[in-house]
Amino acid sequence: MSRELLRRAVDALDEHFVTTDEGKSLLKDIEYFLEKPLPEPVTHQFQDTDGSWHDFINPDHYKNTVKDGRWPIRALYAEQPAINQWRPIETAPKDGTEVLLFSVFDIGLCYWSDEMKCWTWGAGKKFLNPSHWMPLPEHPKAKI
Repeated sequence: MSRELLRRAVDALDEHFVTTDEGKSLLKDIEYFLEKPLPEPVTHQFQDTDGSWHDFINPDHYKNTVKDGRWPIRALYAEQPAINQWRPIETAPKDGTEVLLFSVFDIGLCYWSDEMKCWTWGAGKKFLNPSHWMPLPEHPKAKI
């Protein structure tokens, strides 16, 4: 799926369907990552008819496969773009979700308080002047 197609889908969802704060926050996250440039791929692979992926033998093979258009192609990157990055505070969810906040004074586990109309942490203390936020990572998977 191209980035432009994904951007159009996000715009349509935002305009017609998303009404919850959580949904709007998710769309802001997607928009944030769409604006970031992708790293250059290290190499490309093509998918064979049996579903397996193979490296291209030489650059001409890649060019001819792209022209042909019949074979799925995927890019491989040396490093995947990081998911947990600091984001502008304007994009942070204000639905009570706990997030990491950053300011020149501190870093803290916080949430937006509708009652206090500010970012809050600890026992109802205000978190002063946050400039960036980051979602929390997933909890570790429990061993069964």
